[in-house]
Amino acid sequence: MKKLSGDKINYADLIKWIFALLIIVLIVLKFTGNRVSNADFKDVKKAVEKTVKDDDTVLDGDNVMVKRLYGIDPADYDGIMLKYPSTNMNVNEVFLVKLKDVKQQDQILEAVEKRLETQKNNFENYGTNQYSILKKSVTDVQGNYIMFVVNEKTDPIVKAFEKSLK
Repeated sequence: MKKLSGDKINYADLIKWIFALLIIVLIVLKFTGNRVSNADFKDVKKAVEKTVKDDDTVLDGDNVMVKRLYGIDPADYDGIMLKYPSTNMNVNEVFLVKLKDVKQQDQILEAVEKRLETQKNNFENYGTNQYSILKKSVTDVQGNYIMFVVNEKTDPIVKAFEKSLK
């Protein structure tokens, strides 16, 4: 290999280093992106519920309501919590899922996206306040846990969720 003089750039070496760096970054992202949490579902659920306990705009959802709103079977997962709107004029909602396998992420994310689109369609033309809350919704994927939050104050709920997984 020829060495170039001091002020010339060897583009072949530069490209090799950039590719090496990209591969390292991708590997790190791959192994940290789907980290499985050993946190007990009851503890995570309890931490999240504390942040929404005084919210009288949501009701506790059972398995039937999960199937109706999200089209999934709760028996296929290690744990599910649903807090859904208490009236048709409200959008506040918290949906927490502990997956049996991270391969289930796509199924839950698709169900969440369908639910969000349905709600946006319901409020698009007349519920401007609710629609703006829906646009600020958060879907937080943490390995084997997924949480979907629709609320004016998502930050405390998301922080409680993430803290409970550590």
